[in-house]
Amino acid sequence: MPKEVIMPTDPTDLIKAILANYSLEAGNIHHPAPTNWDEFAAVFIFKDDFDSITSTGFAYEGEEFVGFFIPDSTVVDKKVRAYRAAMTSESGEMAVSIAVQFNRDSGRYKTLFEFDDPKRWDDTPRRWEIRADLRPNLA
Repeated sequence: MPKEVIMPTDPTDLIKAILANYSLEAGNIHHPAPTNWDEFAAVFIFKDDFDSITSTGFAYEGEEFVGFFIPDSTVVDKKVRAYRAAMTSESGEMAVSIAVQFNRDSGRYKTLFEFDDPKRWDDTPRRWEIRADLRPNLA
């Protein structure tokens, strides 16, 4: 069973970076990232001996999934790496992936860490399945 750890490390800088760099779905210029969202889940998976990060975001309005976005930028990558380093320093364990959930109206957030299974939140080909699994309920 995957282990969930709640860390005292504050993800505020990471959440601000995600919001500031909210971007179009890669390769899909005809369908911009949704603007009518109230919650999101952003997943960061460390690959290739942790040298690279893949990221995917899922946007929700109420109970409905409204679209994908990619929290993609060097600023976001730096914040993810810094957040993971702080978490590792505090817990002694290194996450292979991190999920950040955020509610725009309440400002509430939750971070989830996966330490063992790097494919737990990998969105290919399970993209449709994991978007329901990662749905925040933070209102």
